[in-house]
Amino acid sequence: MTRARLISSAATLLLCLVGYSQLRAATGADSPMFHFWKLNRGPGLGTISDSYNGNAILITGGGSTGRNRTLDYMTGGEADIFDADSLASAQAQRAPDHQIEKQREGDVVVQLWTFKDQDVERARTFTRRVANALHLATTQIYPGKATSVHVDIYVMPKGAPYSLARKVEWKTGRPLEIAIFLPGKTEDHSDVATHELFHVLTVLQRTSQWWDRNKQRRNAATALEEVAADLYASCGALLADGYLPRPNINPNVTYVINDIPMKPPLTGEQVKLILAGLRAIDAKPQAAPPATAIGASLGSTPILHLFERAQERIELHSSQGEKLLGMCRELLPDPMSIEPWLEGLQ
Repeated sequence: MTRARLISSAATLLLCLVGYSQLRAATGADSPMFHFWKLNRGPGLGTISDSYNGNAILITGGGSTGRNRTLDYMTGGEADIFDADSLASAQAQRAPDHQIEKQREGDVVVQLWTFKDQDVERARTFTRRVANALHLATTQIYPGKATSVHVDIYVMPKGAPYSLARKVEWKTGRPLEIAIFLPGKTEDHSDVATHELFHVLTVLQRTSQWWDRNKQRRNAATALEEVAADLYASCGALLADGYLPRPNINPNVTYVINDIPMKPPLTGEQVKLILAGLRAIDAKPQAAPPATAIGASLGSTPILHLFERAQERIELHSSQGEKLLGMCRELLPDPMSIEPWLEGLQ
């Protein structure tokens, strides 16, 4: 499991994606096949108090023979599933079948799908930004070489429950595929594809939460990979746009970890408490909030650390911009290296 947003005024909430049922297909000639993902919120994680949407990657298999590698995974997203009625509505939802825009940057191809015509110029600008960020992140940051990536971004009707994912059977020589679902509008979502791609890349680079060497520290690896994916997306946006805006923090969000309420931005002491909690969970497996949720609470911490109190953006050609790019190049090849960096925060 990967990217998940927590939105709750009083309790930690995470929608985990676990498994899938029958095959679903979009109606467009070029549309992929889709699966519906069953949702498991987990016991004792509180009640839903606000709308939820998120995208995720779920690794389901893979292997290698000589130079040839395979990787099976699910890629997609879900939104606004609260009860049996909304779940039934989500099961009837289909993916958009109208391609409104397509952009290529290097070996990256991004397509934007909707149910109806939208502002073409805005769609073109958005799609170009996503493609450029992916191209620059892969070639200049991680893995530091041209990477063939095909991304389909589906704009879903605002307020419509959905849970859709593509099943990908990747082999060496084929492009990596990412399917992104956005609720209603594309604004403020240009970094989602870069974030999700990072999770797939870590599997191929053998540094992911799924890799055997992280077996004994799976919760910490999962949480730290979320932080790394946020860093990756931020560096891609900085390179593509020439600046990085201050991460948007919802003042109504409260994370509850080990019965301790925490509101972002987190202090250095709160970060240390979270890391200590992760180590305790890994040392003695027990019922605990999912590690992806904890990773989401830490996600923007390294980025916010670079911003001065009233600063609204970081310019690419600035000392802070260079520091952020340096952090990405140093830390992203091994997400576990972010742990001691976070421990050193004051």
